[in-house]
Amino acid sequence: MMSSKSPSIYSASKIWHAEKWLEARDKMGYNIISGWIDVPCGTPENPTGAKLLTPEEKTRLWMDCAREVASADMLVAYAEEGDDQRGVLVEIGGALSSGTPVYLIGDCNSFRAKHDSDAAYAHHPLFMKLPTSDWKKGYMMAMTAYRECRRSIMAEKACTLHTYAEKIADEFEAEFKETPVDVVV
Repeated sequence: MMSSKSPSIYSASKIWHAEKWLEARDKMGYNIISGWIDVPCGTPENPTGAKLLTPEEKTRLWMDCAREVASADMLVAYAEEGDDQRGVLVEIGGALSSGTPVYLIGDCNSFRAKHDSDAAYAHHPLFMKLPTSDWKKGYMMAMTAYRECRRSIMAEKACTLHTYAEKIADEFEAEFKETPVDVVV
């Protein structure tokens, strides 16, 4: 088992792979913070899952996902041939924009250059395609890569978030300096 001081991991994949991340969290000890894996999930044949979410539940779920991605130490994305990634691409964008490294296990057309997209995001310095499609090996490889570069990753994330925080604070003060605020959590 891994210690509780392990890096926090946001697992991103199609919903029917949630069982893998539950196993990684609950049986293998990875510090997976993806709340979506606890929502009853679907299958490739029934992608809407065991529970149809209301628009309000989808809004809350995506707000939670965005916060979890931004707070994670790393994002591990998983793809199998035939997967058509959508939400995963949003989550990857959130991770990269917050200075969070992304480790891709597996592959599918969503991550390949093609006639209408060159998949330029795959060249981001925090994006790493791991040379395996085995999710268990991939998790070990991602942890090794993260630990080897942890210092530079943390420095980049701190710089990125500091820059965003300064910009938001300046804009907030300029626009709302006299108005009390209720924070939504």
